[in-house]
Amino acid sequence: MRNWLTDKIPEEGYEYKGCSDIRNIFDECMYDYSEFNGKICDICETNIGFISHRFFHPMHILSVHSCHSCAQKILGDSKILIENEKEQNRIYDLKVKFLKLDGQEKPNGNIVINYEGKIITIMKSKYSNGYGVVYNNNFIWKYSGKTIKNIEVAKLVAFKKFIIYE
Repeated sequence: MRNWLTDKIPEEGYEYKGCSDIRNIFDECMYDYSEFNGKICDICETNIGFISHRFFHPMHILSVHSCHSCAQKILGDSKILIENEKEQNRIYDLKVKFLKLDGQEKPNGNIVINYEGKIITIMKSKYSNGYGVVYNNNFIWKYSGKTIKNIEVAKLVAFKKFIIYE
């Protein structure tokens, strides 16, 4: 319990904020995580792997990232942890499947992806070196304030905006 002992972080009163899949950070940055060993638990200093559980405490500024075992000790129940981990893994598996789709290249250079009845178009910008993503008359030319620079990032944007969060 590294942080609890050295930084005087409270041991009780935490609010569970869910879990996150660390692989998504690598995918957004287009990094290869094959050599990544995982995040370290803030509590017991063991390797978390790819699923990190987040907790917040009203008296502490920083969030605490924990492994499954420590999260279970804090919550006292592992059912919600297992459900959240399964959901993160399900989303990641969907993303991997979606990113592998090639789509159909049209004569005008646009790439059309049909995913479970959703028609998503990736098109090259006429005015810059970037790309755009179109679905259901919604156009996205920038993501996180930056131009979409290549087709791989455009697919990732399409997945996040139109497949998962629609």
